[in-house]
Amino acid sequence: MKTLTLSRAISNDKGTVGLLSHEGVPFLVTLELPYKDNQRDISCIPAGGYTCEWHNSFKFGECYRLLDVKDRNEILIHAGNETKDTHGCILVGRGFGIIQVPSVYLAESKLGLEKLYSLTNKEHFRLIIEEKP
Repeated sequence: MKTLTLSRAISNDKGTVGLLSHEGVPFLVTLELPYKDNQRDISCIPAGGYTCEWHNSFKFGECYRLLDVKDRNEILIHAGNETKDTHGCILVGRGFGIIQVPSVYLAESKLGLEKLYSLTNKEHFRLIIEEKP
């Protein structure tokens, strides 16, 4: 099983941005909600280790689902461009843009998700989420 690392780089009241790496090499960027005590729909999940499984979501189609997230369920890795698209999930993309300062826009999200599928072959993987100061 592959292990990927999500390093959260910056977090403020607008959102949390990070880098997704495999074997120490960053290959995607991420966008999440800010951390608000792991509250459903308004917070990113706690840092830690999670198993991810390929999932076919009714709302988002093909994506990944994180298993065993404390006090939460249906935490997904899926395509989306802004924090309003996440509801507590992890969005992936190939870069960032700015729509209106200070909002962050995740660019090429569908291509980013395809890159993740290519790396993982839609198989289970381990995700380590770490906070960076």
